[in-house]
Amino acid sequence: MKQYLKPLSVIEAPDSSVGTRSIGFQGALTNQWVQLIAPPEPMAYEQALLLCKQSDDEWLAWIPDHGEIMLHVSEFYNARDWN
Repeated sequence: MKQYLKPLSVIEAPDSSVGTRSIGFQGALTNQWVQLIAPPEPMAYEQALLLCKQSDDEWLAWIPDHGEIMLHVSEFYNARDWN
């Protein structure tokens, strides 16, 4: 599985409503926890917090005890989508 790690950089939101509106992948929202299909490390958490959308199919996310990571939409799912 390809890692989408990139150096940290300042990212400015295009408008003030980014944290409250649906912005893409299956209704995923900024500041929402998602389930990882395969954690980046064997001992890493299985969930990530979406920080901001980088492109149509990539999200900057944070994984506890791992840090920031770029995730492709194929690497996670929204837990509520499976109910």
